[in-house]
Formats: sequence, structure tokens, C-alpha cells
Amino acid sequence: MTDALRLKQNQQLTYLSLSDNKITSSGAKQVAQLITRCDTLTELYLANNEIDNEGAKALVKTIKERSDFKNVDLDNNKFSGETITELF
Repeated sequence: MTDALRLKQNQQLTYLSLSDNKITSSGAKQVAQLITRCDTLTELYLANNEIDNEGAKALVKTIKERSDFKNVDLDNNKFSGETITELF
């Protein structure tokens, strides 16, 4: 993931699956940064990680700025359902 973040802009990545990787909110914030640099990314899978309210908010805020996202999977993480509801 860090190599992808080092790229100034990635124009080929459309699908990213990082489910089941013990990603914390720190990692979720890095993924949010990647989303801002990768205009072609339209599907993101982060299920079964350790993302808490703070990380979920960072991701959802970034994703909401993009109208072309097709699918986002954040199931089975450590954030509350209220956090996501507040943001949509």
C-alpha cells in the first residue's frame, strides 16, 4: 500500500481489495489519501479490518467527494453504524 501512496497519481487502478488485513484507522487514512490521487479507482473493499470511527469518517468523507464510486465494502470493522449514518 505504501508503494501505491508514493505514486503521485495512479491512473490504472480501478479495484482495490484490502479486506482481512488488520488495517487500522491509520491505514484507512492512507487509503483515503490514495483515493484522492487515483481518479480511476471506483471499487474499494476494506471488510474485516480494524477501522474505527475516525478511520471510517476519513474514508467516507473522501469517497463522498467522488461521484463515480461503484462499490465500497466496510463490513465487519470497529466503527459504529451511527458514524456512517451521520456522514451520509
